[in-house]
Amino acid sequence: MNVRSGLLGFALAMSSFVGAADAEVEMDSQRALTGEQVYAENRCALCHVVHGKGGTIGRDLSHVGAQRDEQWLRKFMKAPAEVAPQVKMPPFKGTAGELEALVAYLRSLK
Repeated sequence: MNVRSGLLGFALAMSSFVGAADAEVEMDSQRALTGEQVYAENRCALCHVVHGKGGTIGRDLSHVGAQRDEQWLRKFMKAPAEVAPQVKMPPFKGTAGELEALVAYLRSLK
């Protein structure tokens, strides 16, 4: 194999990798947008503030994505009192897809 064909193969492999990464980022962005809708529909802002908008009864979620991972958020949303007995937040009652979207939205808050 000569240098030119090696570089062409590398470039093609990288473009496939970058294309897949772009698709994954786009899917995450779409999931986060859906999660933002789930957040609004479930009226989470009555208790929680995000970037200066919302209530103050619950925790400020403006940077929760930098503080908690997906696993912790998922577990907490399903059973808040089991994870943090002092909180008064009710468990999330939506579908599994809605929960995943909500977690993606919360992870996007950094």
